[in-house]
Amino acid sequence: MLVRWAALTDASDIYASEIRLFRTDYLSRGKVVEAVKHQGCLIGFVNSTMAGYVMFRMEGIDDGSIYQLVVLPRFRGCGYARELVTAATQQLATRGAKNVSAYTPLRYRVGVFVYKSCGFTDVDIVPDFYETGDTAVLMRKEL
Repeated sequence: MLVRWAALTDASDIYASEIRLFRTDYLSRGKVVEAVKHQGCLIGFVNSTMAGYVMFRMEGIDDGSIYQLVVLPRFRGCGYARELVTAATQQLATRGAKNVSAYTPLRYRVGVFVYKSCGFTDVDIVPDFYETGDTAVLMRKEL
């Protein structure tokens, strides 16, 4: 997978994927553009087709946060989520992050597994974290 910085021209495809995959709990177009322009958004391609993306930002002086990780359905199971998490973690480290946090739905065992396989550990369980009422797992990795 080729991973590169997302450009504003990618924002429409990312936003369309958000709507298609999450239906009610998706990021707004404005949040997608904000991630691309000001925070951090890496996008992965396989054979010139978008396979997934990861959005991240600094939270204070030395804390990084991954707040959106998406691999499109036809590309799942190939290790691309791990590649995107690793790339985002590396970018946050270059910005001075000493640790990186991520929330993932508890019921989404694959997400929990991906973060654990990248060296994250469970920190907390947060009931009703998402608009859908789903419980989240807060995970963290020290860099």
